Amino acid sequence: MKVLICGSSNLPKDNYPIYYVADAYYKSGFKASEIIAIDRRKIGMAAEEFAKEKQIPFNYIYSIFDINAEAVIALWDGSSTRTFEIIKAMKMNKRNVYIYETKATVSFDSYL
Repeated sequence: MKVLICGSSNLPKDNYPIYYVADAYYKSGFKASEIIAIDRRKIGMAAEEFAKEKQIPFNYIYSIFDINAEAVIALWDGSSTRTFEIIKAMKMNKRNVYIYETKATVSFDSYL
């Protein structure tokens, strides 16, 4: 299964982003045959590092319109509109969605 890992960059500064990516991946229950990320920001670079450690093929995409993943692991802080839009689009397209709330004060479903 091709899995997109995306998310908000608003993570606590005293922790490494790869910790959040790894924790979210294992909690999602997804088994990736390939991991993709949208860009080379904090979460994308952590996803790349995680994929290399686990020997899972990895690629970057540079537009949310290029997403052809079967599932998404979204590390969401409860306020990032870009991550919200990706979650919304994946749900509308009946893809598997796992939301890892990093410091959310509100759940995704309450936005709908």
